[in-house]
Amino acid sequence: MGRCTPKEIGRGGRVRSRMGVRRAWVLVVVHLAITAHLTHWWLVGRTVSPLEPSEAMAFTKQGIVNAGLIFFAASSLATLLWGRFFCGWGCHMVALQDLARWLLLRVGIRPRPLRSRLLAWVPLIAFVYMFLLPLWMRPETPSTRLALLTNAFWRTFPPWWAALITFFVCGFLVIYLLGSKGFCTYACPYGGLYSALDRLAPTRIRVDDRCESCGLCTAVCSSNVDVKREVGRHGMVVDSGCMKCLDCVTVCPKNALRLGFGAPAGLRSKVRPGKHPTWREELLGAGVFAATFFSLRGLYGIVPFLLALGLAGCMVGVVARVRKGARGWRTATALAALFVAHSAFVQIEGHRSARAFERLAVPRSTFFSSQRLPLTQDQNAATATVLSAGGRAAAWSLLPDPRRELELGWAHLLRGDLAAAETYLRRAAGHARHPATLLLELGNLRRLRGDREGALESYRQALASQPAHPFAADMLAELLVESADQALAEGKPDRAQAHFTEALSLQPGNLEVRAALVELHLARSDREGALDLLRAGVALAPTDPAPLRVLAFTHLTLGELDQAAEACARAAELPDPDGETARLALRIEAARGK
Repeated sequence: MGRCTPKEIGRGGRVRSRMGVRRAWVLVVVHLAITAHLTHWWLVGRTVSPLEPSEAMAFTKQGIVNAGLIFFAASSLATLLWGRFFCGWGCHMVALQDLARWLLLRVGIRPRPLRSRLLAWVPLIAFVYMFLLPLWMRPETPSTRLALLTNAFWRTFPPWWAALITFFVCGFLVIYLLGSKGFCTYACPYGGLYSALDRLAPTRIRVDDRCESCGLCTAVCSSNVDVKREVGRHGMVVDSGCMKCLDCVTVCPKNALRLGFGAPAGLRSKVRPGKHPTWREELLGAGVFAATFFSLRGLYGIVPFLLALGLAGCMVGVVARVRKGARGWRTATALAALFVAHSAFVQIEGHRSARAFERLAVPRSTFFSSQRLPLTQDQNAATATVLSAGGRAAAWSLLPDPRRELELGWAHLLRGDLAAAETYLRRAAGHARHPATLLLELGNLRRLRGDREGALESYRQALASQPAHPFAADMLAELLVESADQALAEGKPDRAQAHFTEALSLQPGNLEVRAALVELHLARSDREGALDLLRAGVALAPTDPAPLRVLAFTHLTLGELDQAAEACARAAELPDPDGETARLALRIEAARGK
């Protein structure tokens, strides 16, 4: 049997690999590239859509081909050919996990891997849930469209603080509780696909006759692979957890290991080192994982999918340590279990409220229109459920949840309690990440209550939060015109002009608003201001005769007959199916005495 040489043994008896430093530098470069991508978006405002596998969900749900989908497809193809090289050399989560492992080893803590056969299926199940289930559930196949660039780079990601928590839990805490590459082994949905593809990859760690079974390869592996036994049994590493870090190759004192092509692993069983839990313990761990995941997924609208997976895995790790009699973990387990139970109660009540809220879609859609429908008996019962279940969920929540506040606001609104409805809708808009729609609903409510200024403020906030919202600009412009007409009726032309000007900036092609603003300028004997407005309207729609007719009519009103005739002649060169240009031309010619 070979012996470890001093070069392969570091402080504390740890085996060290020369390849680890090279891989660390590659992962540093990966993070610098991510930083450059974010910086480009921050400076320019538009950049390539995130190179993140989760972005591929936009294709399964909406048929959108983005950079994330192309990246995911390319990395999957690379895995099919060369194994999990991308995981080991290009994944930022692997970099965080390796950093956590290195820090723990530096302080004398060696992460103990959790050995679970049931939880090893979680990544593949998560992949099916994220990417394949939406294909089956969508009502119709959407048309495919390309969207490689984006203005809203962070829209599909959680808030920055939730992202930091995700990185800490999935990149650090999981390592301490579940062992090296714990997130990759028991949570990563992309790893679920990569693991399956790795089984078909012809590129594997292989061995020749020089191997003396010294065990250095197993000792240096940071992916919990029993390299020594696998190459001894199969002549290669068949474990799909192998991320081709090449540490085992570089520490072999006989150079017996290599990365080579040949037969793929297929269905050959991997060697599982260490003691495995009993099936009773496996079922307990699976139950703890499921209970924690479903209790925390989407909690308060802020716990993302990956963070919920990481927290569920951590909970299993905590329970496993308590069952082994480790001291100091009982209090932590009790507090964690209490938090999960509390979260489960909030989630259950929230789901009850959400299901009842769905039954209120019809009265909600007609509430602010002239066709408002009265509540049916079932809808009255639904509002009662929202007020009771949603009220309990909101009262017991540790953090504000805009979903519950929205539901409670509408329940009060449908019951006729406008003051309470405005309170809840205002809270929901203040706590939501994307509040544009909520602000529009708040504006509608304020408009219903006669608070036109409050409604204008809400509409402006909605437009500022989401300039591309399909209704925000039109709704604000409509209320501005209404406010301008009211100001004119009250004898406040300055206020009316300000409202008309703002409305025109939102709808430059609105001839009625432009004409009203022209009348205000003419009433103040501001001939040039009125004509400038009209010329700008003509420039905005050079193929539309209507702005030219308005310009010609204004010249006619001012007695500028030659200018009116010139503008009308330009309008006559454009299509005139209704004959309006011809009638205007007759009026101008009559005024000129012809």
